[in-house]
Amino acid sequence: MAIATDMVTAEYHVADMALAREFYGKLLGRGPDFEASPGFVEWEVLPGYWLQLRETDKVESAGPVRFRVDDIEAERRRLADELGVEIDAVKRIDGVVAYCTFHDPFGNPLGILQDLAR
Repeated sequence: MAIATDMVTAEYHVADMALAREFYGKLLGRGPDFEASPGFVEWEVLPGYWLQLRETDKVESAGPVRFRVDDIEAERRRLADELGVEIDAVKRIDGVVAYCTFHDPFGNPLGILQDLAR
């Protein structure tokens, strides 16, 4: 028996759900798709791929979860302006990918990437 590949979840722990909903709402351009229970929300960022936020006192970092964008420089500027975060310089692997990393208000690493092979 093999694992299913039609659904994936990534769970981040956050200390303040109101702040997390605001931050991720701005990042993704919309509110959560599902609220399973108080203190737990989810966005389906791709069919079958769910980003989950769980409110807890014990915040442990994982990741980074990176989101594909069409124009990494433009999106980097937008995120810096709208989220007020510090974003690393764009790193490039010629002909493959460009990417950079930043953190949510709880220290969880996030990133954006541009597929240069497309």
